[in-house]
Amino acid sequence: MAESDFLEAGGGAAPAPGEELAGLRDWIRTHCLISGKDEPLRDSRGRPQGWAFDLRIALLEPWIAVRIAEHFWDATADLGAFQPAAVELAGVSLLGAILAVGRARGREVGGLIVRRERKTHGRARAIEGRVAGLPVVLIDDMLNSGGTLLRAAVTLQEEGVALAGLFTVLDFGSPLGRAQVEALGFRATSMFRLEEFGLDIAVPDRTPPAAAPLAVRWRFMPGERRFTHVARKSAPVVAGDLVLHASEDGWLHAIETGNGAIRWGVELSRHSRKGIWSTPLVADGHVFVGSYDGALLKLRLADGATVWRFDGAEWIGSSPCLDAAAGAIYIGLEWGHEGGRGAIARIDAATGALVWACEVPATVHASPALLAGGDIVCGANDGLVRRIGADGALRWAAAADGEIKGGVAIAEDGGTLFVAAGDGVTALAAESGARRWRLPLRGFAFGAPVPRDGHLAITATDGMVRVVTQAEGRLVAERSLRGKIFASPVFVAGDLVIGAANGRLARLSWPMLAPIETHQFAERIVSEIGADATTLFVPTYDGQLFAVERR
Repeated sequence: MAESDFLEAGGGAAPAPGEELAGLRDWIRTHCLISGKDEPLRDSRGRPQGWAFDLRIALLEPWIAVRIAEHFWDATADLGAFQPAAVELAGVSLLGAILAVGRARGREVGGLIVRRERKTHGRARAIEGRVAGLPVVLIDDMLNSGGTLLRAAVTLQEEGVALAGLFTVLDFGSPLGRAQVEALGFRATSMFRLEEFGLDIAVPDRTPPAAAPLAVRWRFMPGERRFTHVARKSAPVVAGDLVLHASEDGWLHAIETGNGAIRWGVELSRHSRKGIWSTPLVADGHVFVGSYDGALLKLRLADGATVWRFDGAEWIGSSPCLDAAAGAIYIGLEWGHEGGRGAIARIDAATGALVWACEVPATVHASPALLAGGDIVCGANDGLVRRIGADGALRWAAAADGEIKGGVAIAEDGGTLFVAAGDGVTALAAESGARRWRLPLRGFAFGAPVPRDGHLAITATDGMVRVVTQAEGRLVAERSLRGKIFASPVFVAGDLVIGAANGRLARLSWPMLAPIETHQFAERIVSEIGADATTLFVPTYDGQLFAVERR
């Protein structure tokens, strides 16, 4: 049905509301419902998909956008004053029509756009537009699992904006989506339901929402939030009643786990862009940590006082590794402005003196790992894993087919090494470096694999958590978090806990990755989660740290 069919219906009279909705539904069915038989369709995991809706086709037709906007204002007439806020791309295309129709009806209010992810440059805004101090009605094309809705709602709530409702063109009828709406406590209105098109959800969404949002016990806010870099950074480390938190503004804080009080804080780096990405290492009452000033520091855990400072590089993004028996710290070094070279270094843990440095023709972001017997293994940006003796002698170097950003994982029996490199994970023999298998991925692997019970947990920027066998890399289970994953998962009480760049924190069963609960944060999660007996410590990429109650 075309616009003229509406305008000319009944000899020029406007069609009845039900007739107009039926006409819009028929148009959408004809033009926006795409069959997998007509063109290739894939879901988020790359699997064939039987059908999909592309409602942007409708929303970019002026006359349809106007009709939907009119329906929006009719459906929200009883809400009083509010501000419309678009969610992601489809909502933005509809927002302009809603604002124009609203003005014609005397609704002089500006709109908002809730970004899917905060901008990393310019004003680094998560919400575009002028917040008017009114409740907000969210606008989107479809309501399915509710993940997009929840992320937008949390972002608005972080800015102190109340939610009045949700308006969508199509409701898929997902139990999870309905549960999200009920949990948020506002009204959801849709023009159409999926069953009106003779369809239903072929595979029910089995991901249960958390029974209630996790309780935030306390929240640490850095002196300067930095939004530029979306990459794996420093992870929080629990040390007794303290959690050590390093942030990109160059500060390291020791925070009391119970109440969030700051025991001490020291500025370790004044690097203009990166500060501290190194994860602190705690041992024998001291803290070792690197900085992008090119320094490795040893501090007293009690008060943060500096014991020694090693200034041996241009940058240090690597995290330290300790061989306590040998009194040695191993760490990667970088000279980015000198041709992009680096080194893997041994530092005397007592004095901070350089013992030796194995030079590498690439920067070393990765962190060394200690083998039984005192050798270390470490990857680098040249795609090689190196095994180095305690004396600094190179035992072997093996190609892993991609830049290596994280640590090398060691099998429980010590015989196999697992390394995330580029868009895959490679298994190497620890003794010789010989390749045993390589598993290609659809995204870049930043975090180190995590071995346990003959299996291996793997993450990647395609948003997938995977479990494979250690022996041959055979896939056992996988789960999508629907957002890029930069960090390694961690084990907490036998379950995997992992955060994603869409702000989603998930707890998954081991090894089958059945979802246990999720929690939505407003900002990206790019680093590992810390934990003690009662609390999860969740860092966000802008330097915040949340202490949330474990269930």
